[in-house]
Amino acid sequence: MEAGTQDIVTDGKGSGSGSAVWKDITEECRAAASSLGTGEMICAPSFSLFESMSALELMDPKMDESLLEPVECVSSRLARGELPIQVSLTQAARIVGGMLAYEVAWYEGASLLDSLFLCLYPHGAAIHALCSMVGVKRGEQKEEDGEEEGKKGSGGNGGNGAGGGPIMRDAISEDPACMPALVLLALVFGTLKSVGAFREVILDADIYEEEDAHPNSLGLYLGENLLLEDAVFLLEKSRASLASLLEGGREGGREGGEGEAEAIQSLLAHLSFRLALLKMQALLLSFSPALGEMEGATLHKALAEALAALERVKEEEEKEEEEEGKEEEKERGKLGSVAFAFDRGITRALKGNAPRRVIRIPSQSQALERFRQLLLELQESLQAFAFDVNHEVFSLQRLRMVLEELAASSPGIIARSFLHRHLVVRREGGREGGREGLNLTGFPPCPPMDQ
Repeated sequence: MEAGTQDIVTDGKGSGSGSAVWKDITEECRAAASSLGTGEMICAPSFSLFESMSALELMDPKMDESLLEPVECVSSRLARGELPIQVSLTQAARIVGGMLAYEVAWYEGASLLDSLFLCLYPHGAAIHALCSMVGVKRGEQKEEDGEEEGKKGSGGNGGNGAGGGPIMRDAISEDPACMPALVLLALVFGTLKSVGAFREVILDADIYEEEDAHPNSLGLYLGENLLLEDAVFLLEKSRASLASLLEGGREGGREGGEGEAEAIQSLLAHLSFRLALLKMQALLLSFSPALGEMEGATLHKALAEALAALERVKEEEEKEEEEEGKEEEKERGKLGSVAFAFDRGITRALKGNAPRRVIRIPSQSQALERFRQLLLELQESLQAFAFDVNHEVFSLQRLRMVLEELAASSPGIIARSFLHRHLVVRREGGREGGREGLNLTGFPPCPPMDQ
């Protein structure tokens, strides 16, 4: 269709109107298209293919996010009780397992809006509610350490007007009824810190493409002003509380709810894994091959511990699947449905009119296997920094062989970024310098021809 160019037009019956007159130009378009050569497009002063395609996106549910029904925000769900804060241990275990799958989706290239934050509990409002329930508050930050970053809003204050300092550990509730919320909060914080650490590795290397990773935080809270020590403390406290509950139940003959013992075992495995992962990531971020053999050995050991902890999570997941398989006649929601914890439309308002992408969230078993692969790739990448028996680095020929083997296995963006971060440095002019990078990371200088 083509709009007329006259200011005052008629409707074909002689009456004037203030709107444009429309004329069917289908046949003209077909005739013009038949005469076009390769790469040519139909265009007229009042018509272009680009503008027409853009117009077609409007009001199209497949392309226009704003056309879809508005989504209820997390705060509103909390106020109505649709998103519970006081959950059972069984529900907490299921939420944590699902949250890990959404986390892995981010490691595989989805944006935070299409992965981790489709789970509702990492959102600020839910974190504040969890903090309020279990008594997690922030202390006042010392004046000499008062930085703007520590003063900005976060999920660690619990909405109680606390300062931007460390968590007030004595204020945390010891009420057994709050234990599931504390465990859930600790694992939410741990997950955010883990994502933030891997994001730092990706951004520092700056070699990612759109299909590799979406490291933009989009203003979402990733635990930036939560001290790592506080995140570790919450995880350790939760683990100790669950272990005491499990041991006390065994000794006193306590019978928890249906599936509670299995849920506790699963949560203990997740807590141990997250602690091992955060420890490994701290070493990963501070790693420097120039510090020698012990540096690599320490990181390698931490990676092995994280892999072992992940294997325990996998074992607990398999036990639960076997148990459910034996009781197929039971309804799926009998052990505690957690559909309320996830909503694939919750981030729609933040995405605006951006076209939707097809995002595939892995199953829990798939997520665990892919997480394992991620850690194995990091472990294999450490071979590039191997030292021989004389505590000297291998030759560059050895390094080249290692890198070729790694490239053949197509490692993910995190392992590639880790290698790039330490094997390549940027000169002042912005160009990459291989030789300078190798020297700075502990490799001996060598003649240009040897490189």
